[in-house]
Amino acid sequence: MKGTCLSRLSQNKEAIKCYDIALTMTPKEANLWYNKGVSLAYLNQDVEALSHLEMAVKINPKLSHAWFNKAFVEEKLERNIDAQESYRKFLELAENKDFMQVTIARMRLFGHGKRAI
Repeated sequence: MKGTCLSRLSQNKEAIKCYDIALTMTPKEANLWYNKGVSLAYLNQDVEALSHLEMAVKINPKLSHAWFNKAFVEEKLERNIDAQESYRKFLELAENKDFMQVTIARMRLFGHGKRAI
């Protein structure tokens, strides 16, 4: 909880420390891996962020936002085929409340976004 609050305040280095502590206690908690991955991505530590997001979806393959952020990081790393696959997986799992992310994923997949994959 503290890590999430720190992350929302853009204090990602401190948030990561909290996630590290929490992960030692509950290493199979997908949301912790996801949150740490997002914080790492905000710090442009993309390779490490990707490994944490991959762990999140390995633990919980239905964690839609992890798939979305995984795709975004894969795009940044120019792993476009992987990003396409992750965006597609996100779209399979996305709910109605995820309108903005669904729109972005569709734009990226079908060539109407910042860059077509």
